[in-house]
Amino acid sequence: MAWKLEGCAIFLVIFMLFAIQISNASTTYNVGDSNGWTFGVSNWPNGKTFKVDDVLVFNYPREIHNVVIVNKVDYNNCNPLGKMFNSGKDVITLKKGTTYFICGVPGHCDGAQKIAITRRIQNWAKQITKKYPLGLEKGNQELGLNLTSFIEV
Repeated sequence: MAWKLEGCAIFLVIFMLFAIQISNASTTYNVGDSNGWTFGVSNWPNGKTFKVDDVLVFNYPREIHNVVIVNKVDYNNCNPLGKMFNSGKDVITLKKGTTYFICGVPGHCDGAQKIAITRRIQNWAKQITKKYPLGLEKGNQELGLNLTSFIEV
């Protein structure tokens, strides 16, 4: 009987890991959608959920705009003091935390050509394993795996 329960627990762990892999697949976003990286794009992130390893594609005429990654203070003050991209089709992979992007051309950031992207932590599996631990009791020895050890937050 115990081996059947252990087998079910192992199957459940494998299934949950597969589900986590699917939910953690990266998404590619075209900043500004069909309008691209241009004036008035600052509300574009609203309603979107970004995660680590998602990809932002900045499409714009390179003779007119650029993309600068800045810190929060420079974002708020529209100071283009950071890493600059100017290919017209910049591809940037998101990492942990909040990343601030502005157009470094004078006046463009003030024209709402800036976005702040915050990654949301996908911790649903962590909450599930706290409420429903994946362990089986056999005397004083716990059998099974703790799924939270596989989750990067």
